[in-house]
Amino acid sequence: MIISLYAGGMTVRDIEHHLARTLGVELSHDTISKITDAVLEEVKAWQSRPLDPA
Repeated sequence: MIISLYAGGMTVRDIEHHLARTLGVELSHDTISKITDAVLEEVKAWQSRPLDPA
């Protein structure tokens, strides 16, 4: 879920607050940052992929 929210454009702080509000899960800013940093290159590649013409 963290990766999906991050890929969707949410900031680390936004994700932290969203998880607390919706799931009652408390993760630190640092923990979420470590998770998003681990997949950062893949997220950038996904965001810049060519889109299929509609």
